[in-house]
Amino acid sequence: MAKKTMPQKSYFANMWGLYRELERCYSAVMETIKTATFEALLESALPDGDGGYIFTLDGERFPIKDTLEITGIATKKGYIIIY
Repeated sequence: MAKKTMPQKSYFANMWGLYRELERCYSAVMETIKTATFEALLESALPDGDGGYIFTLDGERFPIKDTLEITGIATKKGYIIIY
């Protein structure tokens, strides 16, 4: 009768490495999808007293001249805007 042996340690190391690589790839794919309505974003633009606005998004403030600039800013920050 043939003697049964345990798989080599390198087998387990390879499997663990494969698991870690799959975990890394999976977590890279999982991103938060940020959506907002244009109306909700518009509420975050407050007049600055000089004819422009201060638009706040994710805690960051943006001085803007026209509320139409909100779309570009939100898009650059990864938002999908719902009109």
